[in-house]
Amino acid sequence: MGDEPRIAAWLAFNKEPGETFTTDELRNALGHRLSKTSRNDMEHFQRRIRQLRSIRDGWVFPSAKHDRNLDVGDYKLERIGWHPALGKRPKDKSKVTKKNKLFVLTRDHYRCFHCGIIAGEPYPDHPERTAVLTAGHIVAAADGGTGDPSNLRAECSDCNETARSDTRAPESLNSVQTSIDNLNNRDRKRLLEWVSAGQRGRDKVDEAYDRYRLLTPSDRSALVTHLLRTTKLQ
Repeated sequence: MGDEPRIAAWLAFNKEPGETFTTDELRNALGHRLSKTSRNDMEHFQRRIRQLRSIRDGWVFPSAKHDRNLDVGDYKLERIGWHPALGKRPKDKSKVTKKNKLFVLTRDHYRCFHCGIIAGEPYPDHPERTAVLTAGHIVAAADGGTGDPSNLRAECSDCNETARSDTRAPESLNSVQTSIDNLNNRDRKRLLEWVSAGQRGRDKVDEAYDRYRLLTPSDRSALVTHLLRTTKLQ
């Protein structure tokens, strides 16, 4: 039995609507290798939780993020959804196939829709980490969004809404506002354009770089030589 059916079975047998349970209880219910400190294991665990709360499985258990009366790491069971005792699990129409993921990443030039980072590039604020891209839902799976390419876009793991909301602490409004206030007016206007559009803008240089990345290694080298010969560096 997979992780999600095991969690669902444990909840259906041990909890009633109105009762609370903790993250540690769910992790213990899995009874395997999940580490409390591993980023990848934590993301894996949170994905399992999100799947149970999808329209397909129908579980409703808000966390502290949705209910101020709950402590961090706690959930309150409001509705029991699918579990193994009910029979075959419903088909997951929100699932992203490998074929659709590859199509979306190729279509979007392996560039994050939100921040513009390219797969494999280091994050500016965390150069020790490189961007890993996935196909994120536009309409969330929990809201009925499907895994069709028309409802997907390339997103890095830091910008992916579901992963970010469960694994990263939110920013402070005052801190962000202070950093923005220190920008000059030209940069503030640029930021406003991005915020209004809901994505980071891409200029001609971005587009040229995306096309450069699709060249063969020998053609890339030839283009670098051409740039060095034709560009005024000072």
